[in-house]
Amino acid sequence: MELKTNSDHYVHGSDGVHLLRTADNSYQLIFGESKMYGDSGGVGTSAKRGLKAAFESVGKVHEDGFDFDTWLVQSELLKEELDEAKLAALAAILLPSAGGGDDALKKHNAFGIFVGYEIDVSDMKSEDMELDEIEVELQKRATEAITTQHDLIKQEITDRGLGVYPIHLYAIPFAKRGTGDKAHGIAQIRMELAAQLGNHGVSK
Repeated sequence: MELKTNSDHYVHGSDGVHLLRTADNSYQLIFGESKMYGDSGGVGTSAKRGLKAAFESVGKVHEDGFDFDTWLVQSELLKEELDEAKLAALAAILLPSAGGGDDALKKHNAFGIFVGYEIDVSDMKSEDMELDEIEVELQKRATEAITTQHDLIKQEITDRGLGVYPIHLYAIPFAKRGTGDKAHGIAQIRMELAAQLGNHGVSK
């Protein structure tokens, strides 16, 4: 369930807030962050740039504390979106009573990170390759771009004190084709997405 439904209501620097049911009485309040960066200073730097920027943002959410729960329940935003019964049910999840017990609702803060990253395919001679070969090569490059950042991810989690939180990480590769003025990569894709969504002020 998406809770922050209006792009004008940004809280704690988070790009979106979602509620995930993980068990009958257990929920995660997921603070989402999305980053899309192209290569800079060399091929293969895109994923690293996006991950570092995303962890910097969620690290700030952690440092600022999680007073979002009360704000959300009391906000006019949700009162406009939900009827009284649904709002009361949501409040019971976000603001559980101190009574405890086996049947008590449990809510955990969590983070969701979406990283769009670039894989440079300008050197691929796709005209000389079979379709299966192209697919295998693309998967290889996309996978390697993320697996080489495993140590960085672990270090960011440790350095920013995020180890106590569940973290949902989604990494989506975008192919960069062409060179020079004819290059078409993640920067151009971001602008195209912004235009389609009617949001020409997409931040870098």
